[in-house]
Amino acid sequence: QGLNQSLLVKFMQARSPRHFKYDRDHKEPATDAMNIGLAVEAMIEDPQSFRRWFTVQPLHYPAQAHQVKKGVVLGQPMDWSNNATFCKDWNKQMQEAGMTTLSQGDYAAVRGACRSIDEDHEVRAIIEYSRRQVMVVAENPLGFRMKCLLDMVPDTGTETVYDLKVLFSAEENDFNKAAWDRGYDVQGKYYMDA
Repeated sequence: QGLNQSLLVKFMQARSPRHFKYDRDHKEPATDAMNIGLAVEAMIEDPQSFRRWFTVQPLHYPAQAHQVKKGVVLGQPMDWSNNATFCKDWNKQMQEAGMTTLSQGDYAAVRGACRSIDEDHEVRAIIEYSRRQVMVVAENPLGFRMKCLLDMVPDTGTETVYDLKVLFSAEENDFNKAAWDRGYDVQGKYYMDA
């Protein structure tokens, strides 16, 4: 066990020690934004890895017997709806198979982020010439064991590390708000201390 950045942010945001203990002991399910970030990392790292861990909801599902009514034919393609029984069952099967399911919109965001990375030669070079997912364990002066997982550490011998972030807007105000809301400032300082 050790202190990590996520735990530190939970501690700072907790309203009381009891709230912190509850947050620490009850892991929240991954958000769509977290899944998009993980999918981008998987796609960049290894497209086979993406296909192994992620699936994309189809655009359509076949109309079921209970949906047959005026104008709807059994098996007719229906727009995907997470409220439809067929779609719920499909999502559940994917989850039981250990797959993370992305909506069509989330998959478009993943493809867009990957396209942006591919088009930026400087970022592409950093990714290509970096060790990825580097675990760092250190002890701070107070004796706390600190651990972090660095996204990218360049092989160039520099002390710079990179952490890939997927945001829906790169506008300065939007980035600053996301950085504050998500605790990136705490994460950066934590990584520097570790």
